[in-house]
Amino acid sequence: MNISPHLLIDAVILSAALTITLVLRAKGNAAKKEKEKEKENR
Repeated sequence: MNISPHLLIDAVILSAALTITLVLRAKGNAAKKEKEKEKENR
């Protein structure tokens, strides 16, 4: 198994970008749900 460091770096960057987008999406969905709840309570 001879993996070039460039591929390894690319894989790390891609996985980091994926996790960041997923986390941001989860936070956005949670914020939306909270806002909807506030509207219903009023």
